[in-house]
Amino acid sequence: MPSRLFSHLKTPRSSCSSLRHAVVVWLVLVCAVCTQAAASDLEVELRGVIGGAGVLPGDQRRVEAIVTNAGAEQLGRITITVEAMGGDVGSPQGDGIRWRSRGDAWEGRVRRLDAGASLQVPLDVNFNPVGLSASDEMVSGRLTVSAETRDGAARAEASDSWTMRNCGGRYHAALQTISEDGLSVLKEAVAGAQTAWRRLNGNWVFRPGRVRGDELFAHVIKQATRIVRARGVDRRLRQALKERTMGRLTTDLRLYTRQRETPAICTGSQQYMDFFESQFGTFADRIKTMTALYEQAGQMADWKLLAAGNALSDISQSGTLDARGTERAEALGGVLAQARDLWRNVLDADGTRKLLLDNVLALREFASTLRGLNIKRGDALNEARDTLTLALSAVEAFAYVQGVHANHQSIATGFYGTVSSIRTAHDETCLCTP
Repeated sequence: MPSRLFSHLKTPRSSCSSLRHAVVVWLVLVCAVCTQAAASDLEVELRGVIGGAGVLPGDQRRVEAIVTNAGAEQLGRITITVEAMGGDVGSPQGDGIRWRSRGDAWEGRVRRLDAGASLQVPLDVNFNPVGLSASDEMVSGRLTVSAETRDGAARAEASDSWTMRNCGGRYHAALQTISEDGLSVLKEAVAGAQTAWRRLNGNWVFRPGRVRGDELFAHVIKQATRIVRARGVDRRLRQALKERTMGRLTTDLRLYTRQRETPAICTGSQQYMDFFESQFGTFADRIKTMTALYEQAGQMADWKLLAAGNALSDISQSGTLDARGTERAEALGGVLAQARDLWRNVLDADGTRKLLLDNVLALREFASTLRGLNIKRGDALNEARDTLTLALSAVEAFAYVQGVHANHQSIATGFYGTVSSIRTAHDETCLCTP
């Protein structure tokens, strides 16, 4: 009976299907509206923003993130993420937020945020282009702060940006090149200055005699004798290199050029170079002394060779020599000609140790030739021989002095060249003003 009473209320099968479809569509729309409404409940705002302006690497700016629940209901389990590119953020603060580091980002957890409530998150942004390519002169930085509920129903994000010159990265790359090229020259020069000439025995080939009234000769020979006894090494230089100040100088320069890249790498560079040059001061004085000795030794060798030529010419033209004397005078002339050639070779050696050493050892042949002439005291050729011997001593002294002078110049070139390269690199790359 009931079925009959309500039979007129039955809906056709097709109508039921349409109704169910309509209900499903309505539910989807309702859910979508709910989701959209929930997504708009969470807001993130940044205050004190840079807004794309230029900044200086190493500087810091305080930015404040405001996370707000703009909805009518409490939100729970919110995650706040802070990320920076071209910079880094110090430990974030904020009441009721538990922060932890996640690689290059910070992640904060909030248990709940009441409707209409806000959280203040102070952020100290450090502008830092470290890790970027040195070829990039201008780089961009970006700060992103996002907030999201655990279920993903509500999410919001805000960002800020800035630009800066990659001066630190370019300067760091320049220092690496200086470390590999310039410092290797200094290192080799320091090592060479402390190494003795192995083929020398610490004695003169032509031991110089005393010359009364010739203060220049006495001074040069005295200084050269110290070098001879040390087998081609300046003992004062070697001692200076062993002292802490000088001994640490190349190490400190190497450490400076190999330092890691930091935002403040351009800071204090010129002051560092001033300090290094002041530490080099005592050695610079030694270089000046050796340069003066080098010039004096060269001048003395010129004069002594000229004097030897004049003395030999005078006795040869005096008409007092017999046939034996004339023959020995010609032999002395041959030695003098070879001495002049040797002198030119020493000058051409330009401080090259092997060439200087070969020339010094060649003097032994001259000594053997002079001994073979058997010229004795009282002989008419005695004065010419002694003058020639002094000339050969002068050439030998100059060879020793030139070798040490070359060591000094190599160290000075390596040091001042490195410092100059660092100053130039700083001037060219550390123009950090945006």
